[in-house]
Amino acid sequence: MYAYVGSRTTRERNARGDGISIFRVDAAHGTLELVDIARDLVNPSFLALNATGEFLYAVHGDESEVSAFRVDRGTGLLTFINRQSTQGKNPVHLALDPTGRFMVVSNHIGASLAVLPVNADGSLGELTQLPDAGRPGGTAPRGAEAGQAALQSLRPDRPFRRRDLAPITAVTRVPNVLVANPSFPAKDLPELVAYAKKNPGKVTYATSGVGNPQHLNGELLQSLAGIQMQHVPYKGASNQLVDVASGNVDITFVSLAGATPFIKGGRVKALAVTSTKRAGFAPDIPAIAEFTPTASYDLDNWFGLFAPAKTPPAVQAKLNEAVTAALRDPELVKRLREQGGEPLPLSQTQFRDFIKTESVKYGRIVDSARIVAE
Repeated sequence: MYAYVGSRTTRERNARGDGISIFRVDAAHGTLELVDIARDLVNPSFLALNATGEFLYAVHGDESEVSAFRVDRGTGLLTFINRQSTQGKNPVHLALDPTGRFMVVSNHIGASLAVLPVNADGSLGELTQLPDAGRPGGTAPRGAEAGQAALQSLRPDRPFRRRDLAPITAVTRVPNVLVANPSFPAKDLPELVAYAKKNPGKVTYATSGVGNPQHLNGELLQSLAGIQMQHVPYKGASNQLVDVASGNVDITFVSLAGATPFIKGGRVKALAVTSTKRAGFAPDIPAIAEFTPTASYDLDNWFGLFAPAKTPPAVQAKLNEAVTAALRDPELVKRLREQGGEPLPLSQTQFRDFIKTESVKYGRIVDSARIVAE
């Protein structure tokens, strides 16, 4: 496993060796070893790695460009693929959409500037300008995920304002997986529940923060199984899986795709997935809902596409038609499933109803557990 860090520097400092630092990650000990530095970039301030870890993308704002690299999975080293201009606008943020086919580049966090198509070989296509959603008449689409559905319960002072957004379609559902340290006494979910009942408050579970979907995964499990565990929130997801592998925490809920290298490497053991049925990506891992006391368990991640509420209905309909058609493409379906997800193409009405149902589900867990956002 490798980690990549961009150095936000001046052109002069970059010439002396600053750039993208490549580190080998020792998950068992939580340490990093510097492997190399990619020195041919100016100001690589933001990086994005695609879901399969095959390609890395870097913004270098001084040149108003984004570069694509192929990742050597064995050595972690980077091979330059191509570079695309952002037409004079200094980008400070980039993100891949859930399908991995498009990259959104922004000139400030939360404001869409442009979209770069991502080709099958990882290369970047030519930029397409999008109107800024913050300007009158703007129609730039935005992404959202399952955690948004809990915001109105977690933060009544800053509710998720659905009236500001027009739901376009869901994109994919991705289950979390419940994993444990290899030395943890339980080998499956029934044994975990039995152990937790005998040792109330002793089992520790890590999440990437209070009120996020992983936290709610744990609270729902406790409620349905009648157990009590100790929540260990982290500020972000970078260390929670490493700490479970090293034995500092007993268990965690984490994305199935992210946990797979740890599972295959024997650094953690998988107990169950959070979806209602087993994931095609990992059919050997049972679903929490297979266990009778937790048969109603259903809490996985989802990702969807929204547009500003004032986007013309005809434009909304075209966006829905284009995205749902893509989500039925066999090659894209294959790619999503390889990353642990299932495509979820919905009509706008279906997506609107889906959001309402999810919001009620999350709200009940938040209220029952008396979770307060920090």
